[in-house]
This record gives sequence, structure tokens and C-alpha cells, in this order.
Amino acid sequence: MQKRQVVWDIYRYYLDRDTLQSMPENHIPAILSIKIKDDSIERFAKCQIQTRRWYYPPLDKHPAFIDIAKFSPQANDYLPITENLNLLGIPFHTSLTEADIIYICKQL
Repeated sequence: MQKRQVVWDIYRYYLDRDTLQSMPENHIPAILSIKIKDDSIERFAKCQIQTRRWYYPPLDKHPAFIDIAKFSPQANDYLPITENLNLLGIPFHTSLTEADIIYICKQL
């Protein structure tokens, strides 16, 4: 937990607060999802930084749940807020160095 706290503290130092999801101050996340712009995924890929999309596609568009939307009274805008969730999981593990984190953050 101490190592994860160090990684989390370094990320919080270098990332803009608006990029991070809000969470309690004493919480260390299990994953690090950041709010992204449209070109962030490609930029990370070009720099060989592995990422993962979170909440994509939105659940109402996911094949396992697509039929549920048909039964909603607001079927046309079943989960409209999820359409605007642009979250990207970036590396978050205890083997990261501060230099690694700085490099990752500079890609934003």
C-alpha cells in the first residue's frame, strides 16, 4: 500500500486535477482512469504506453445489455451521461518510477 501511495502521490503532483476522477483524499485507486481528449489514445499508442478504455462502450450500447434499452421509457436517451465518459486507464503499478510517470503525464 505504501508503494501504491507513492505512485498515486506522484501522479497527483504531475496531473491536472481536472484530468483525474474525483475521489476521497485518503483513497488510493485500484486503477487510474483519466479524462481524455479524442487524440489521447493515439498519442499514448505512438509513445508505446499501454492504456485501456473504461466504460466503453457505454453499458446501454454493450451487446450484453442492448436489449434492456428497448424496455426503457426513455429509450432514445437511455444513459445519456455515459456517452460523454471519455476515461482512459493509464499505467498504475508499483514498478513505475517518477521518470516513468512524468513521461506518461507529458503525453497529455
